[in-house]
Amino acid sequence: IDALVTAAAIRSQISGPVSYWHDDEHHSGPVTRDDKTALGKMLMAENEKSIMYRYPDTQSDGQPLPDRMPGPAGYDGADYYQYPDTLLDPLDPVSLIKMIHCYEYQSCEHPGWKTSRAKAFCDALLHRQMQRLPGYDSAPWNYTYPAGRDPRKGDLPKVISLLDLAR
Repeated sequence: IDALVTAAAIRSQISGPVSYWHDDEHHSGPVTRDDKTALGKMLMAENEKSIMYRYPDTQSDGQPLPDRMPGPAGYDGADYYQYPDTLLDPLDPVSLIKMIHCYEYQSCEHPGWKTSRAKAFCDALLHRQMQRLPGYDSAPWNYTYPAGRDPRKGDLPKVISLLDLAR
């Protein structure tokens, strides 16, 4: 979670805040340490929902039981998350894409995931990382058919099936 928050913070400094919509509300950032902590808490709480849904013995009346949650020793719960004072080293886009996929895999078990703010954030951060991949900026925006191969103009090569050859 720290790595995802750091990635969003670094991207905010370089190319503007990570921006996304959730429940008709616009979100962007994080910028300040408090923003980073709030984002981390939100991501961690979403992960807790998934764990509690998948493993009912990790909660009581909808509240997480930190001592039964998987994860690091001494886990206190999402409410106690604090973004670390020191930034993590920036990661390459492929590593971040994989970390986003890991977080999504660990957080998608409950029915509300698809419409969650955490999913909207992950989608926006994933989009940003894909734009950082080598060759993205120089790749064509759309597909151009090679000369003589435009199906809109009837320029299709003749297709012969194996059944036609057998006749």
